[in-house]
Amino acid sequence: MMTIFIMAEQNFVFNGIEVKLTGRKAQKTLRNNTEILFEIQPADPDEGCWKRWVRQVELYEIQENNNE
Repeated sequence: MMTIFIMAEQNFVFNGIEVKLTGRKAQKTLRNNTEILFEIQPADPDEGCWKRWVRQVELYEIQENNNE
C-alpha cells in the first residue's frame, strides 16, 4: 500500500488553478493496491464554485521561494 503524505491545510495547483482539499477522500481497494482519490475545490472563490475528485499525482505542491 502507498503512503499518502498530503496535508489538508496546504494548497496545490491543478490544471493551472490553485486548489485546496475539502478533507474528503475516496478509496478503492484492488487486489494488490489501493487507489485513493482526493476531493478538491478552488482556493479562490473567484475561480468558481466546483469540486472534483483527483489522484494525488495530479496535484502540484506549491512551494514558497525564500530566496527573494
